[in-house]
Amino acid sequence: MKKTLAAVIAALAMQAPPAHAITVVGTPSCGTWVAERAKNDWLNVKNIAWLVGYLTGMAVATDVDALKNTDNESLYLWMDNWCRGNPLKNVSEGGVELFKELAKRR
Repeated sequence: MKKTLAAVIAALAMQAPPAHAITVVGTPSCGTWVAERAKNDWLNVKNIAWLVGYLTGMAVATDVDALKNTDNESLYLWMDNWCRGNPLKNVSEGGVELFKELAKRR
């Protein structure tokens, strides 16, 4: 009986929607990020400002000062590399990974 119940619970859990599915508004795609960063002009300001705001929001929401002792240019370069390796994803997905990496360094 316990094995059957465990199997039913596992099956239901796999069908449940993700607990942390959140719509992120305004996130640029990695394709847009890479293309605009390659232009090296002021058009990319909105995307880099978006990234810094997103990371700051994550820090406030989690009460984790992951951005301490980090400069903006390092954040941009990290995202450049991540987006080149993940061209079909978006900057918010990369932002989550970047935040996790920064939080580990604390």
